[in-house]
Amino acid sequence: MLDALPHIWTANPSSIVDDYRDLVEQISLIERAGVFALVHSSENDPFLSRLVQQICDDIGYLVQVPVVSETSPSHFEIDQWFNVLYVPPLEGQFLLHLPDLYHELGHPLLLEENLALLSLRSVKTEYTLAIFDRVAALNDAIVENERMQGSEAERRRFIAYSDFWTNHWMREFFCDLFATFCLGPAYGWSHCHLCLKLESDPFETPRLQQSKHPSDAARMTVILYGLRSLGFESESKAIEAMWADQLRLWGLSANMSHKQCYPDNALKSIAEHAISAFDRAGFKGARADQVSGVALCLNQAWEQFWQNPKGFGEWEIRAIEHLQKELASPTT
Repeated sequence: MLDALPHIWTANPSSIVDDYRDLVEQISLIERAGVFALVHSSENDPFLSRLVQQICDDIGYLVQVPVVSETSPSHFEIDQWFNVLYVPPLEGQFLLHLPDLYHELGHPLLLEENLALLSLRSVKTEYTLAIFDRVAALNDAIVENERMQGSEAERRRFIAYSDFWTNHWMREFFCDLFATFCLGPAYGWSHCHLCLKLESDPFETPRLQQSKHPSDAARMTVILYGLRSLGFESESKAIEAMWADQLRLWGLSANMSHKQCYPDNALKSIAEHAISAFDRAGFKGARADQVSGVALCLNQAWEQFWQNPKGFGEWEIRAIEHLQKELASPTT
C-alpha cells in the first residue's frame, strides 16, 4: 500500500482515507479480540487451556488447538478467525457444562480450508451430501407447493429453510454430533440441562427471520440418534425420558411447521452419517464401556449428579482438584 500511495493519491485521494480506516478497524479488531484473548489465555486460565489441550489429545484432534479465554459474558463460543475459544468466567470450577467445549471444537473442522484436508475427507463428503439432501428435499417441497397452488408464504418459508440449513443449521448439527461422538451421554445430559434453563420454546420454528441455530428439540433428537449409533442404548433412553418429562412439564409438542422443517428421517440420517464420518476420519469416539480420558470424568460427573444430587457439590470439588493435578503433571 505504501509503494502505491503516490499513484493512489493522484488518482483518488479519498480512497486512501477509506483504506486507512479499514486498516485501523482491522487492527482494532485484532487488539480487541486476538490480543485480548492471548493476554487472558493460558497464563491466567491454565486449567481450561490444559483441559482443552488434553481433550484434543484424547480425541486425536486433526486441526490446530484453539486458545482458551475465560472472557465470554454468557456462553461458550469459538472465534474461528482468531481460533479463540471463549468460555464464561468460573466455568473451570464446574464440570456439568464443560461438554460444550466439545461442540465448539467441532466448528473449526467445518471451515472450508480444513475440510480440504485429506484427513477430513470423510467429514467433507458427508457434510456436503447432508446439505445437498436437505436442499433437494426442500426444493421438491417448493415444486409441490407450486403444483398444488399453495400459499406464497409457505413457498417463501421453504426457501428460508433451505438457506438456514445450508448456511447454519447443518453446521450446528454436525458440531452437536462431533461432541456426541467424542464424549457420549454427557453431551446429551448437558443439552437437556441447558434447555431446562432457557425460557425459549424448544420447538420454535422460524418463518422468514434469520436463524443461526436449529431448534433445541431437533438438536436433542439428533444427539439421541447419535448416541444410539454409538451403542449407548440405555443412556439414550434415560436422556429421552428426562427430555419427555420436561416437555410434558412445559406442555409443549412439535407442530406441523416443526415437523416440515426437521423431518425425523432426515435427522436420523444426518446423525448416522456424521457419526460414521468422524469415525472414518480417525477421531477417537466414545463407545459404551469404552470411555476414557476427560470424557470419562465428564460422564462420571453426570452419573454422580443423578445418583447423589445432594453430595454432588463435594464430589465435584474433589474431582476438579484431581483433574487439575493430573493436567499440571509434566507426564500428562
